Amino acid sequence: MEGFNMKGFTMIEILLTMAMIVILAGITIPFYSQYNKSSLQIDSGMVVDSIRTAEIFAMTQKNDSGWGVHFQSGKIIIFKGDSFENREIFFDEEIDVNDNYIFLGLNDIFFSPFSGIPNKTGVVVLKNQDGIKKEFVINKKGTITY
Repeated sequence: MEGFNMKGFTMIEILLTMAMIVILAGITIPFYSQYNKSSLQIDSGMVVDSIRTAEIFAMTQKNDSGWGVHFQSGKIIIFKGDSFENREIFFDEEIDVNDNYIFLGLNDIFFSPFSGIPNKTGVVVLKNQDGIKKEFVINKKGTITY
């Protein structure tokens, strides 16, 4: 065996390396799953807070106007005016949400001044790329259930 130059890995070394990779993957995957759930919870809270803020602004007639909320990819916009298209841009309040989420269902909700009654009832859905979603139901009185 003198002069024999052995190069490479033994089968044991390869199996041990693969076992360590599997163990590390098994440890990190649950953390990633928890991250997705906590991110959804955080953004869900922002959706509810935005809807309630627009409703309260309308009920208190902040700046003598009705208020609404608009949902689009990556952001929520609380706006002053009777529709998103006719809003007063100067008063917009933008809230950034995770870009991995999309909004489905209602994309605009306007609340009447003083009464806070929404112009639309229905569902706002916050959904991520993995198909995980959260639904927010707005009834005719403006109550949100989720």
